[in-house]
Amino acid sequence: MLNKPISIAVFLLSDSMKSGLEKFYALENITITMVDKCLENAIEAGKILEKQGVEVIIGRRGTASMLRANLNIPVISFPTSTMSLLISIQNASKMGKRIFLPSYAKEIQRLDFFHKFLGIEIKQKVYFDEGSLNLIVKKADRDGFDVVVGGKATMQAAMGTNLHYCELITLENEIDETMESARSVAMSARKERAMTNEYRAIMDAASDAIIAVNETGQVSAINHAACTLLNFSHDHIGIPITKMLHNQHIAGGIRKKAHITNKVIKLHGFAYLFSLVPIVMDTRHIGAVISLREIDQVMKAENTVRRSLARGFTATYTIQDIIYQSPQMSNVVNLTEQFADAHSSVLIMGSTGTGKELIAQSLHNLSGRQDRPFVSVNCGALPEQLLESELFGYDEGAFTGSKKGGKPGLFEIAHHGTIFLDEIDSTSLEVQKRLLRVLQEKEVMRISADKKIPVDVRVIAAAGTDLWQLVQAKQFRKDLFFRLNVLQISIPPLKQRKDDIPLLLNHFIHHYSKKHNTPPVNIADRHLNRLTGYEWPGNIRQLRHFAERLILNLRFVRPEEAFNSLIDELMQIVEDEPAPCQPSASDPSETATAAPAIRLSPREDPETASIIEALQQSCFNRGNAAKILGISRATLWRRMKALEIRTPM
Repeated sequence: MLNKPISIAVFLLSDSMKSGLEKFYALENITITMVDKCLENAIEAGKILEKQGVEVIIGRRGTASMLRANLNIPVISFPTSTMSLLISIQNASKMGKRIFLPSYAKEIQRLDFFHKFLGIEIKQKVYFDEGSLNLIVKKADRDGFDVVVGGKATMQAAMGTNLHYCELITLENEIDETMESARSVAMSARKERAMTNEYRAIMDAASDAIIAVNETGQVSAINHAACTLLNFSHDHIGIPITKMLHNQHIAGGIRKKAHITNKVIKLHGFAYLFSLVPIVMDTRHIGAVISLREIDQVMKAENTVRRSLARGFTATYTIQDIIYQSPQMSNVVNLTEQFADAHSSVLIMGSTGTGKELIAQSLHNLSGRQDRPFVSVNCGALPEQLLESELFGYDEGAFTGSKKGGKPGLFEIAHHGTIFLDEIDSTSLEVQKRLLRVLQEKEVMRISADKKIPVDVRVIAAAGTDLWQLVQAKQFRKDLFFRLNVLQISIPPLKQRKDDIPLLLNHFIHHYSKKHNTPPVNIADRHLNRLTGYEWPGNIRQLRHFAERLILNLRFVRPEEAFNSLIDELMQIVEDEPAPCQPSASDPSETATAAPAIRLSPREDPETASIIEALQQSCFNRGNAAKILGISRATLWRRMKALEIRTPM
């Protein structure tokens, strides 16, 4: 389309114009049609040319103005420059000293100097169509003027009068510039049509019924799905939408310029999911886009999504979901991209809440296994026996209550994909032994089974504590550590990447504002400085929860009050590190002062009592309490949660 010859029509050609256009006839990429029509007589010819595919029309000012008002294709005018006017009037002065100059719609300015320069009299008069042009030319004849200057319409009006006619010439360079402008306008119009056709194709490819309306509520575009679903056609373009779709929500939404999302409405006896999005350009409302989906199709799609998500074997996050600007996280992202295509195991190290699963899912979605299962299991959330059966599966009759026919383990389900072992540091030595066997032999044996099943699985493990310290403490197998730690990504805590705090906070505020239908709030510098200076022991998870609490509180209190209250509360939460006090075991009063005690009721069970005692001995440091109890920190956390043990702030 862009390479075919440009079709241009030129109206009101004089002999001088024809000679000036001759050079353009030789060009292979342009065709010229000459039309000997002017003013209102040119309109019908212009409409015919438009239907025949002419892309641009050129004419004198009056003819061009009338064509422009009646056609949908570009129409441009030949210019009337000072030089061409001077030459034309000078030529006319040779025929007489009283010169009449008809002018379309408005007078030409600054003609006074011609009186002195050429020693002549010039009079202008405005006309608006062929009839008014004939009247003013005849009056000029009666008033005793000698010469009339103008285009071909003026020449025709002067016939039968005593007036001499002098052509208002168009210089050759002006013809060249006008033709170049016409070519440029034609190419721009082609590109615009191509873009319009592309947008129309995109709209037609959408499964939703889409209807666009202008600022007055008239239909401006409609896609194929809307025509099929609602029995419409492109003939409905230009009709008010309220006459096509009789529904109060549609009419009200357009009238109020409202933003409506996923509202169930009824049209023609059928239920649809309706959305309306206002279109704003340069702060001006210029229309809206309406989309409709059949409820039956929505329910089918929802069921498909729910079944897919229920399996839990897809990675929903990608590398684009990582929000950062700090060099520390830039390094993490670079490592993630570099390690993605490797088949080797990856160990992700990072404190709780730093986003280890986000990195794991990004690794999977960047790898060649992205279309295969991504199986995530939190090793710290399951008891040892249940974790074994979940990871490795079991045969029928393996234990009481086992499923008939057995059950495949998560390693089998992750075949050709990725398995993410979160909180690997909380696993027992027995589970570690079986994991090592799977990694070494690339085979898995179900519980109570007598045969091995080959598996091709990439393992990504994550730990919140230093695994090497656990190895040295004999709590983690050294050989498994080296199997997992082929590639390592360490995620810095939020306190080490404070450049990211404003960016993350702004993201979460907008996310929860949209989720809870609350306007987002701007953060004053004094509040942002306090939040940036905070240590964030819970890392990004804690920051996200703070943003959600902030948005929810804004429903009930003013922003300033919400910020002050929540930040003050936040500052009371410190990292779970050893308390500065080291009380003497022989002085119970010092112990009570150093850390508030948790009171035991007479009915507390022994496990609860032992955990509380360990917490008090360690000044409520969970890591140290876990060591006293001989369990991992993750296991301690699970037991505290199950027993509803809460430490004082």
